[in-house]
Amino acid sequence: MAQRFEETTAVISYEGTVQLATSALAETIEKKLAAKGVAFDRTDLIGTDEIQFVSRDLVVSVSLDSEDADEVRVAVESPVDAPQPREMAKTRFRVCADIVRHFILNIPASRVEWRHKGGRYITEPGRETVVERPTVRRFEPSGTTARRRAAQRAQTMAVPQMAAEAAVDRRPVGAEAAIRHEAIEARRRAKMRLQPLPPVDAIEETDRNGMNLPAKLTLYTLNSTLCIMSFPIGAGMMTYNLLSGGSINGTARAMGLTGALIGLMHMPGAQALQMFL
Repeated sequence: MAQRFEETTAVISYEGTVQLATSALAETIEKKLAAKGVAFDRTDLIGTDEIQFVSRDLVVSVSLDSEDADEVRVAVESPVDAPQPREMAKTRFRVCADIVRHFILNIPASRVEWRHKGGRYITEPGRETVVERPTVRRFEPSGTTARRRAAQRAQTMAVPQMAAEAAVDRRPVGAEAAIRHEAIEARRRAKMRLQPLPPVDAIEETDRNGMNLPAKLTLYTLNSTLCIMSFPIGAGMMTYNLLSGGSINGTARAMGLTGALIGLMHMPGAQALQMFL
């Protein structure tokens, strides 16, 4: 027959024999539990060594072992199909602990053995609590069952992979190429933003080596104007530009310096300065 109740028990062991005053003990325990929000519909005295508290959700039994009068057994039961089983398990243990605490405070015990949710716990004065939890054994299938489950797992793992491959095959033909091109362009733009600016000398060198037709016309016009202003300086700059490839910046600087010197030579005191030199 299947188990209809879940049970939490505690066996209190004493060094000597114990006697229960069942009537007074039943009244005291019922009041203590009622103060903590646990009420019972009926309280029964079974013989001279057992008290039973009954409610819709809990059945509590406090009994003295007829063979060993030095042990008091506390059992708290609840239906297996009770709502919120986790909270019900906590309530069972709390009720059992409150009753055990009542006994221990009145008569110190030598040992208490608890059983709750398949575990076994032993408490003794001056010693650490001994915990014995139930061993959970996993069912390992073998033979045909194992092969069938392995085939099911392999099929389950293969389905997402096949779906991913099918999704890749359904992509447009040019989509992957477009995505790759956008990524390359983004990297190129980022590289150009991070690349430092070249120095002025490098820019001038680039201008001289890669000079187009309008730039060459501008250079020769500046050289001709410089020859008109001062033939020796203009001829020297033209020779320099022909040999080095041409430099608009250098020709413009030479023209500026030449113009500044001509202006200085036409100042009122320039004749006296020239004679002095």
